[in-house]
Amino acid sequence: MILLLPIIALVTGFIFIYLSADVFTDNSARIAKTYKISPLIIGIVILGFGTSAPEMLVAGWAAYVEHPGLSVGNAFGSNIINIALVLGITAIIQPIKVELKSIEKEWHFLIAFTLGAGLLLLLDRKLNTYDGYFLVTALVGFLLYTFRVSKKIDHDFESLSSIGDLSQKWKIWRNLVVSITILLVSAQLIVFGGTNIAEIFNVPDVIVGITIVALGTSIPELAVSITSAFKNQHEMVVGNIIGSNIF
Repeated sequence: MILLLPIIALVTGFIFIYLSADVFTDNSARIAKTYKISPLIIGIVILGFGTSAPEMLVAGWAAYVEHPGLSVGNAFGSNIINIALVLGITAIIQPIKVELKSIEKEWHFLIAFTLGAGLLLLLDRKLNTYDGYFLVTALVGFLLYTFRVSKKIDHDFESLSSIGDLSQKWKIWRNLVVSITILLVSAQLIVFGGTNIAEIFNVPDVIVGITIVALGTSIPELAVSITSAFKNQHEMVVGNIIGSNIF
């Protein structure tokens, strides 16, 4: 009975994270299409941010309730799962074809961010406030670079759902706000379930973060990647993974 409540919290959190992240990503793509943002930015920035919202909220809430190990484990675990599992499963279901030249620099950024965060953690076995400022500043620099070099080109791009009547923009923004709110609640449920399971079995927070929580919060990336692959938006698939891991 003691174990039942955290399991219910975990399952509920995963379900609502998947549903709310899907709504958030779908409406973000609609807004991007409306304002004629290129597919590369949609994949790396819009979808990358949208599908990374669960990881960011889980990490932030875990740190707030003084479980930093869960935050770090979730961050690194999600990166591993995104590349090995999400890209792997997507490629099995629908082979991915992409021009390397179009995403070459973004891959370099991803490697630099991953190694940089790892080195900061290894230096003194912790990430302090200054490390956080450095990483956020680097992220802002990456976003500015992405917007600067991206070109608005004519592209037969289909968003994850039809745009519909542009007069209903307010509904899209409303859905974004609602989905973010649900994401926040879902993140709390996942942290509650994960930390309690760790305490019951005396498992370190970082192990729970790398495995259970990381797998659950990577579900949105998997769903979006498979959907994009079936729509032959292969650059969006890779862009989504690159953006998600950098965020």
